[in-house]
Amino acid sequence: MSEAARVRETAVQAAVLVFNLVSSVSVISINKVAFAYFPYPAALTCIHYAASWIGTELLLCFGAFESKRLDMRHVRPFVGLVISWTLCNALSNVSLERNSVGFYQMMKVVVTPTVSIVDFIAYGKVTTGPEAAALLFTCVGVGLVSVSDVQFNWGGASVALCAVMTAVVQKILNSHMQQHCDLSSLQLMRQCFPWMTLGSLLVVPLMDPPGLTSFAWLSASSVGIVLMSAMVAFLASWSATLIFGLIGALAHVLLGQLKTASVLIIGALFFDARTTPKGLLGAVLALLSIAAFTLLKLKLPFGASRTARRMSGRRGPCDSDSEGTPLTGTGTS
Repeated sequence: MSEAARVRETAVQAAVLVFNLVSSVSVISINKVAFAYFPYPAALTCIHYAASWIGTELLLCFGAFESKRLDMRHVRPFVGLVISWTLCNALSNVSLERNSVGFYQMMKVVVTPTVSIVDFIAYGKVTTGPEAAALLFTCVGVGLVSVSDVQFNWGGASVALCAVMTAVVQKILNSHMQQHCDLSSLQLMRQCFPWMTLGSLLVVPLMDPPGLTSFAWLSASSVGIVLMSAMVAFLASWSATLIFGLIGALAHVLLGQLKTASVLIIGALFFDARTTPKGLLGAVLALLSIAAFTLLKLKLPFGASRTARRMSGRRGPCDSDSEGTPLTGTGTS
């Protein structure tokens, strides 16, 4: 490869990474603003899915990926994935509306420890001492953020907890579908989005307050911010698929931590109440701990944490050779 081609390739990679970082962080900020004009988080999620469905069809038309039919032997996990993915993002948007940005983002960090627990119960995966300690400190950090959040409310916390549980199920089934059906992220997204759009329509009356069909919210500002939110949500998902294989595992970890830190900073500056020292300590502790946990897993690819699965011939949801499909709507990593 010539020097000019190498420079051009590096520039393209850097542009994709910046594109993913900006779009992933922006979608949360835009959604938070959108709720002031359009206070219907489940309906907003439905619009996100419809926009992402259209977007994936356009990418297919332009040759970004090849169409692939679903293996009918995996219909049951596919249905479970559609249901959990639909509820996950709808609940995440409700959580974002009802909680501070900082608490919302910290609860997303809890997904990793929860997946590890499910991984152990379902697949017999043994977590090493250092990994368990990192997960414990992650939970302690999230706990400090929770008790220090002056905007904390039990209703919002309950929704956030439900979002965490559905995100865990979504992650596990997502990994299953990609591993066993040999589907790429975009191929799986194309299979799921039509059904997720329909499913989210059904949950709108259950999650959103009354008034959506009265169109009292209808204005040029509300329509503009909703369309912007939908477009950025699709760009965040698409850019996440572009970086798969573009950078190494360590860079993925650092990029994820940078997204989380950026969301916390934006929340503290523009949306949330003043952060207390205890809350700041909790956020830093949670970020460092979850980064340490991920780095430990990267450094121990053949360590004790995988012994039980190798003996049983089973794989856990965190052992996928490919990245999980990114979440649309409010997901940032």
